[in-house]
Amino acid sequence: MARLKRGVALFTATPEERYICGTRKSALPLESPHERSQLVALAAHAPATQLSPRLRTQLAEYGLIDTAEERLTLTHRYSTKSEQSDAAFQQLRARLAPELAQATWLPDVCDGGVAIVSARQNFLIEISGANRVATLLFSLLLASGVTQVRYAPTSEAAHVRIGDTDIGVAGITPQHIGAPRAKERESHRAEFSLFPLDKSAHYLDEASTPDLAIHCGEMDPQRYAQWMMSGQPFLHIATPLADTAQIGPLVIPGKTPCLRCAELTQLEQTGLNYSQALKLSPADDYPMVAAHYVAALAAQMALSWCDSITQSAQKKSADLGATGVAIICDYQSLATPQRVALTRHPLCGCAFH
Repeated sequence: MARLKRGVALFTATPEERYICGTRKSALPLESPHERSQLVALAAHAPATQLSPRLRTQLAEYGLIDTAEERLTLTHRYSTKSEQSDAAFQQLRARLAPELAQATWLPDVCDGGVAIVSARQNFLIEISGANRVATLLFSLLLASGVTQVRYAPTSEAAHVRIGDTDIGVAGITPQHIGAPRAKERESHRAEFSLFPLDKSAHYLDEASTPDLAIHCGEMDPQRYAQWMMSGQPFLHIATPLADTAQIGPLVIPGKTPCLRCAELTQLEQTGLNYSQALKLSPADDYPMVAAHYVAALAAQMALSWCDSITQSAQKKSADLGATGVAIICDYQSLATPQRVALTRHPLCGCAFH
């Protein structure tokens, strides 16, 4: 049954007193008050058959309606219970609503975003690094539907203990000082996770290969070489330099621009090689506001990549979403991040793989 997408609104256009249906990015002019009444009725769950042919066609062309049936894919625990009487399921639906409100506006989505968000449960994402952004990413990705997210077992995050700068990050309090970071975060998995945990999943198995690796901090050359040789997709979030931070690129080895491509591009644009800078003072962690901002942008980049794979499988195409870009964030002007478009640089060896 056709229904309006989440967030669609009616606007009054001045000075003609016309009605507009849509959002800030997509606006459909209505031809009469009768069409306005039809939309109000549709929003109140009236059958879409009551729409005029012209209005129904226009709503579809403007991407303002969903036409496919919604159906969540969950664990066995929910499939055997009555959805109407299960309080946990009703709570899940409430928590899902904001995620669906974002996913439904992706191109070609017509089921309210259900398939996109449900599919996030299938991706294994591994985080390495022991700073505020790494800590926030763990909870952000879990709460966004990526049930199988973990800290890399061999990374510093698995051994470093919670310190003073972690207080206030994702629920960490002074009482947690000295606790193993990964173990303490893992104890909150069920609290953060949007979807119920599947006990049959083996996401904590060290032998399992992640679909995406996210590294926060200085990149170890051996790890980088191993990822490039094995074809491991990864996202790098570099250690902050003074009051600036860089997110990306998200690299698909052999297919998209790599870290060396980014270095060569920045060298051409600025004349400076930031990756080989001699740092004259210790690198500090992110300030709290910037940490949340950078973590949110990085999480969205990871989710966009996961969602693009889901959509590519549905369309049987090859969309490598969220790749080919680095985002530079200035702490003094977080509202205006700089997007640096990247291509596979001809002087980089990855261009010949």
